This record gives sequence, structure tokens and C-alpha cells, in this order.
Amino acid sequence: MVLPAYNPEMGQTIGLELVDRGFIAHLAWSAAQNCAADTDGVIKAIKCSDEATLVETGFSAPPCARNLTATVAATTAAEILAVKVKITGLNMRGEEITEELPAFTVGTAGSVTGSKAFASVTKVEIPAMGGDTVTVDIGYGVKLGVPFKLPHDTTIKAYNSGTTAESGGTWAVSTTAYEDNTYQASATAKSLDLYIIV
Repeated sequence: MVLPAYNPEMGQTIGLELVDRGFIAHLAWSAAQNCAADTDGVIKAIKCSDEATLVETGFSAPPCARNLTATVAATTAAEILAVKVKITGLNMRGEEITEELPAFTVGTAGSVTGSKAFASVTKVEIPAMGGDTVTVDIGYGVKLGVPFKLPHDTTIKAYNSGTTAESGGTWAVSTTAYEDNTYQASATAKSLDLYIIV
């Protein structure tokens, strides 16, 4: 008799004891994937105006599934309005996802940061600004996408550069959406090995 493959999301139990199964997953990122944030690493200098802006081409993918950022600048600062950039793309499982980033601050250049892990970007929507000197960069942050839906931090061990114990990493978890599960390492530009229970 051939037993079906185990699926940790199906609520399977061991015998009649009603004990949840747990398996160890090894997640690994290279130093290039666990790199520093890049404020224009997805697309640079989208020109805005007093009409809504839609961009559907010209995107670079993050080095791995990462959270995204939007950075606004303008020759005339007063043209920066408190609008929210909406981003559409794919998560690391190839599912379409969207996120509306926090609003910019009126009249102030700066960045806002999202929380969902995007493997790629397919569309950026920017509401109307106050004029045509405004530009917006889309980049990526330092939160790494995790391919599991987790109820809480299940870390067993974590290592930087293969040998040094990782400490101080930050989790965000969700049992409903893959893209809401992220891990932010305590250091960038180092390889990361993460051992978790799933």
C-alpha cells in the first residue's frame, strides 16, 4: 500500500493520539539574497503628475521574495501628496498578491515600507500627485519571504555565514497568507540558514 505524501497544512495527526506532526524545514539564503535594502531595486524614477500613474513594465525582481518600499522625491516638495502606492505582483508560490503601502507624508520626500513578501512585481499604481516634478522609486526591504503559513515563531536554530549563531532576527507570521510570513535577519550581506518546525 502506498501512503499519500505528507502535507503539513492538512491537519494530519499521529494514530489515535491526536498529536500534531511537526517536521524540520531548512531554509537557506545566500549573502546576495540576504542583501541590504535597495530603494530603487525594482524600478527607478516613475514620473508622476496630477493624474494617476500606471506602470506595468520595466520591473526588476528582488533577489528573492522580499517586502517592498516606495520612495518619493520632487523638485517642488509641495507637489508630494499623501497618496498610497498600490503594488501587484506574485508571491514566492506564484500566486497574485497586492499591497497598498502606507501613505506618503504631504510635502515631504521619503520612503514608506510594505510588509508582504513579493517575488516579482507586475503593476504599480500611483494616485494623482500635485504636479509633474514628482518621482517614485520602488525598491525592496530586508524582510525575507518564508514559504510556509506559520502560527508563531518556530525557529530551532539559525546561522549567519554557515557557522555564527544568528540572534535577534524578527518574524512576522500568518496562518492565512504565505506572503505575510517573513523573517528579517539580524545582519545582511551574510548567508542565512534557518531551521524551523512546520
